Amino acid sequence: MGRIEKSVEAHKGAVLAGRWNYDGTALITAGEDGQIKIWSKTGMLRSTLAQQGSPVYSVAWGPDSDRILYTSGRLLIIKPLQPSAKLLQWKAHDGIILKVDWNSVNDLILSSGEDCKYKVK
Repeated sequence: MGRIEKSVEAHKGAVLAGRWNYDGTALITAGEDGQIKIWSKTGMLRSTLAQQGSPVYSVAWGPDSDRILYTSGRLLIIKPLQPSAKLLQWKAHDGIILKVDWNSVNDLILSSGEDCKYKVK
């Protein structure tokens, strides 16, 4: 019998992913609208990090919560939170990538997609 702490209109369309950062002070969401947003733990929008042309199915925080990993079709993208830093992207699968995770201990990235494969990088 939990209670709802907060309800926020976060995206146009479905919210497809949400993850807390490692110290619990921020939440990142991704949606059908292709947007990636960072929220405070009280539900205030801090920033819109990206606007993709297609749904973003999965997101993950980097090990130090200073970068974000997200999907864009067949691509994986790492976006640093510093405004002037360059993003890194690469084709990781032959189908849409549905899930990612980033291990905070060994800095390895896991992705899985519609090509029926999972990959560790």
